[in-house]
Order: sequence, then structure tokens, then C-alpha cells
Amino acid sequence: MKALILAGSDTGRRENLALALREIRKRFPVAAVSHPVRSRPWSGKGDDYLNAALIVETDLMPEGIVAALREIEAMAGRRRGPGAEGCPLDLDLMALEGFRGKAGRHILPRDELRRPYAMVPSAEIAPGLRIEESGPTLLETKGGKSAQDLGLLPLTEPAPEGFPS
Repeated sequence: MKALILAGSDTGRRENLALALREIRKRFPVAAVSHPVRSRPWSGKGDDYLNAALIVETDLMPEGIVAALREIEAMAGRRRGPGAEGCPLDLDLMALEGFRGKAGRHILPRDELRRPYAMVPSAEIAPGLRIEESGPTLLETKGGKSAQDLGLLPLTEPAPEGFPS
């Protein structure tokens, strides 16, 4: 099965996304990697984010994929809960081929795929993905708009190691 993963970081962005890709490659065959995009934090607080999407091959169910992603986040120093500041690394399972429904506390495919920071890199490598079974594809949802048209910021730094520039 193919799984769509969104990687993001607002602290040590380039280094932490490179770490994520290296560690994901140790656990899963990587089929595709998007260009990174830069965005303001969704909450409006904190530093800008770098986000990128990856497609991996896996036989794991959602819980196993998420457990592997949480291990990688911890390697980057990610803390969750009260008092946690910044986000060195956020790895989210966004969709899993052939799976629609509840996966932990989220519904797959994740509705966050409508947000530009997730939609743009995901549409690059999974253009035919549909959030709703009979809804538009990610590429159709993007509607031919550029990243900047959708409110994303220009990249001001080189792409992290392993990501297309």
C-alpha cells in the first residue's frame, strides 16, 4: 500500500526535514518526495514552517505507521503537550491507499489536505488523491493556482538534503 505522509518543521527546518527523510527511508521504501513549501504557522504564532509530502510503500496499518513516525519525531526532539514550544518535526499520516475511515483520532484521508501547506506538496506527488470519495482530486482542488497564489511564501533557503530544489 502507499501512504501519504506530510513532514513539517518550524525549528531547525532544513536539518529536521533531512533527518525525517533519512529515518523514513530506513523504515519504508520511499516512492516519491515533493518539493518543500514555506508557510506561516496555521496558528499564527511562531516561526515559518517548511512542509513537504512523501509517499511510502508499507504493509502496516495506520497505527503502525503513526508509531514509526512518532519515533522519528522524538529523534528530532519533538515534545507534545502543555509547555511544548516550537515544532522541530511534525510527521502526519495524511492518507493510506485503500483505507478510508478513522485512524486513531483522525479520519483518513485527512481534511487538512485542503490547507495550502499540505495541498500543494501533496498534489505534486499524489495529484489524483481525493479527500472525499466522490469529491475533486487534490490537483482539481488546487485549481491551477501557484503556491504563492494560495498564500504560501517563497523559499528563502535551499531545499533540505534529499528533497528536490
